[in-house]
Amino acid sequence: MTLSAMSRNVVSLLLAAGLVAPAAAALKPFQAEFDMYRDGKKLGVAVLTLKQTSGSQWQFDSVNEGTEGLAGMANVSIQESSQFVESDSGLAAQHYRFNQSMLFKKKQRTVDVQGTRVHLDDGDKQYDFDLPAGGVLDRNIIVLALMQDVPTATGDRDYPVADKREVGSQKYRFGAVESVETPAGKFDARRVDRIREQPGRTTTTWFAESIGWMPVRILQVEPDGENLELRLRKTGS
Repeated sequence: MTLSAMSRNVVSLLLAAGLVAPAAAALKPFQAEFDMYRDGKKLGVAVLTLKQTSGSQWQFDSVNEGTEGLAGMANVSIQESSQFVESDSGLAAQHYRFNQSMLFKKKQRTVDVQGTRVHLDDGDKQYDFDLPAGGVLDRNIIVLALMQDVPTATGDRDYPVADKREVGSQKYRFGAVESVETPAGKFDARRVDRIREQPGRTTTTWFAESIGWMPVRILQVEPDGENLELRLRKTGS
């Protein structure tokens, strides 16, 4: 047996034993369009766009537009934009912007990583926190971190996320592959559930290997039973 073959065998054994974390999948630019539903009724459209701006620098944009019913009449629009860095240790947020508008109401929120500090501005108050070792994610790019991990992850994983008024930990459970129907077709997709400490809202995302582990369905169920859903309509790059 050659030295390189022995090395590969040792690494494989360590991976199987959980002593070495497998490398995260490399990011690739994409665009994905989704139909949005509330309680099964068409609400609007959503577009996710990932692009590489230079070297390890990336930008991820999420645009949600209400086109049907009251959401369409109120011109509901939610736009999120993240600038972040990809490295061997994972993704690290740099700047995040959230803008929501409807009729005459607007809401803005920002996250900025400055040196060893994380600055949050929710429009009413501002907060400063220490930057966790290894960096932090924002609420927009957490889906990209899940995309990277879903091919090999098992069980539960925690992710540091700057969200609204805090820098905290979000736990996700990597489950089985399920069949998912979307306007873009039928996919075999791996299920990932967010695990919250307090019962209430649930969030489930399905990622399909056949399209580079992009999300094909996202389902959020509120405590009162109302559900909001995204189902993939088409993809591009």
